[in-house]
Amino acid sequence: MYFKYGLIIVGAIVIQGFLTYFQVKDYRKNVSEIRKKGRLFIGQTKGKIKAGSIVMMAVDEGGMIKEAKSMTGITVFHRFRRVDDLIGKNIFESDQWLDAVKDKQMVKAISKGIEAMNKSISQDYEDKDSE
Repeated sequence: MYFKYGLIIVGAIVIQGFLTYFQVKDYRKNVSEIRKKGRLFIGQTKGKIKAGSIVMMAVDEGGMIKEAKSMTGITVFHRFRRVDDLIGKNIFESDQWLDAVKDKQMVKAISKGIEAMNKSISQDYEDKDSE
């Protein structure tokens, strides 16, 4: 009896690992696709009970979003989907359009991505000044 339960638990762990592998493979594929379209910025939020969210954005030098994809969910079955509402927006004017995004987890992830971008840009300028 305990052997059956143990076998079921081990089987579930193996299946979860297998599905996680495919999710990571999808993540890497999307990162490489978006990286080709512009400077890549990624923001993520973790949900403890509710779903977390990852947002990837390709941004040009002027701050225009050329490509945006997001993944929101709590299971390994979720995949990245294109977010057409973000494409063409300027990240430097995010305070004007960020409130219109309905998914609050996505808003948090976008905000974190923009924060990371600002840190990266300021670090680039500091590196250029020190040269």
